[in-house]
Amino acid sequence: MKRIGPCVCLLIALAGSALGEDLLQLGLKSTVGAFTPVPEEKSRPALSTADAVLGQYVKKSGENHLCQHTASLSSEWIELNGLKLSRVTYGVVSEADRANGIQERLNVLVECGMHRRRKPGASSWTPWVNGRPLFLPGAIPIELTTSGRWMVPESLNLCQKCGHAEAHRLPFR
Repeated sequence: MKRIGPCVCLLIALAGSALGEDLLQLGLKSTVGAFTPVPEEKSRPALSTADAVLGQYVKKSGENHLCQHTASLSSEWIELNGLKLSRVTYGVVSEADRANGIQERLNVLVECGMHRRRKPGASSWTPWVNGRPLFLPGAIPIELTTSGRWMVPESLNLCQKCGHAEAHRLPFR
């Protein structure tokens, strides 16, 4: 396999920046943002927004949360143990984002200790599996619009909404 030299990488980076926004620079900003502390006055509304959105999809059941997931025409219940919103990090805002009215992006990290599944009609749950199910995002992006409103992008795709009227709070940190 032929190796790409540093000159070729430099040319690719220069060509990318000539074509538009520098993707390398966006990636570096994303890395720095993940380790930069977010002040409380920004993290609190992001946590509340993520909690309100995720609360539409999960239902409290004892110490755990339940959600319904549909894949390939079959639906199943997922029980989540240790579900919590853990911390807030900075996200990257591109030129295109700014042109679309996004002023700032924060990522609220979602943690889940373990989960298990139950198909309709099954008499028992599957064994517990460490971590979160694959359909549950590891972070929920929260965007501050130029109108001053915090919101979740419409493209965020979670499990089915639970359809319960009572909102509940997820634990923070």
